[in-house]
Formats: sequence, C-alpha cells, structure tokens
Amino acid sequence: MMKLTAFYTAPSDAAAFEEHYVAVHLPLAAAMPGLVRMETARGTGTPDGRPAPYSRTADLYFASSDAIQAAFASDAGRATARDAAQLAKRTGSTLTLMISEVDEA
Repeated sequence: MMKLTAFYTAPSDAAAFEEHYVAVHLPLAAAMPGLVRMETARGTGTPDGRPAPYSRTADLYFASSDAIQAAFASDAGRATARDAAQLAKRTGSTLTLMISEVDEA
C-alpha cells in the first residue's frame, strides 16, 4: 500500500481555505481513480503546546506507486493537483507532498 500525504501550512485566510477545501477540494480528491482510502485532519498543536506546523494534512491511499501515477495522470487527478496548488496560493498557504510506503502490520 502506498500513500500520498499533503501538508498545508497555516493559510493567511483560514476561513476561505476551509470553505474551499471542504466544499470543492475534498470532492475532487475523492473522485480520483484508484483511491482506496482518504483521511484528512486539521492540525491543532504539538505535544509540547506549540502551534502545529501544518494546519491541514490529507492522506490518500493507493494500491501501488503505479496507481498513484495513474490517478494523477487522470482528468480527476490533474484537476485535484491544480486545485490544491491554486488553493494554497490564493489563501496564503504552502503545500508539500510526500509519497510513502505504508508499513503493513
């Protein structure tokens, strides 16, 4: 199992970010072919009480690296990637993406 994790830093316009993220971006991501599971979360802080380094994270799970590549090559994947970049830029956030192999227990 492979996953793509998106890390968004705190936007300067949090309300606009959240409104678009929930109403527009999440449905786009959910439509990506080959998506097995998706988890999203809002950062609330660190264990030592500092602000969270990221305001939002999203984990998108796929069966393989090839499935991730195919998903992002699709119309839905291109729309999702474009929307993510535009959302971050428009609301003053930054976006970092990481692909990782999930440890199976």
